[in-house]
Amino acid sequence: MKIIFFSIIGIFIICTALVIYKLISRELKKNSEIQKKIINECKSEEERNIALNKIKRKNIKKGIIIALAFYLGFPIICFPCLLVIRNLSVSNIKPIGSYELFKQNGTTYYGKHDYSIFCKNNGFPAFSTYKIFDKRNKTVFKTKSYEEFLNKLEEMFMTSNIKKINFYGTCLSDPGYKSLGYAINNSTLIESHEIEELQNGQLIHIRTINGILINIEYLWDDMICTCKGT
Repeated sequence: MKIIFFSIIGIFIICTALVIYKLISRELKKNSEIQKKIINECKSEEERNIALNKIKRKNIKKGIIIALAFYLGFPIICFPCLLVIRNLSVSNIKPIGSYELFKQNGTTYYGKHDYSIFCKNNGFPAFSTYKIFDKRNKTVFKTKSYEEFLNKLEEMFMTSNIKKINFYGTCLSDPGYKSLGYAINNSTLIESHEIEELQNGQLIHIRTINGILINIEYLWDDMICTCKGT
């Protein structure tokens, strides 16, 4: 978006410079013809000087008007464009093949994995919201019940050919990760779980009481920073 914007600004500056060049060239040619006419027609030196000074003052006024039109017109045109660009945050431009995870302070955050999880709480993991995204089937499962959340995961791993599902977290203390941990530790569906440390994140292995293995991959690259100013 920024590249397009600066390209438009560059084209505008070039076009404006060409227009000004044409105007100045035309005025110089016109003035040259007027001066020749004055020199040829004026009978006295005094009359000639008065006419030339009059033309000079007129040209100065024209130059000031052209300069003001450029220096005032350019910011007037660019300022609204800058406001539009500022409001259209890069994160609000939907990347190709992605889907919306959540919105915060007017900014939209997107995911890209075929299957992913996003959890959210306001400081109380027991009152968390859980989302499961299925990019292939274009569905979103959302619930406030961790039992429904884990039952849905078990169903997906039972009926679909899923090897793993990715978890999207947020920066700092990552409350979403705490929501996930709360669900795993308190659900009656879970028999056991263990965390495998990876070079670029974690792989959480969860086994249900029905013998279904759920693999949740938490990559550091999928950690979304929502801090102000980033």
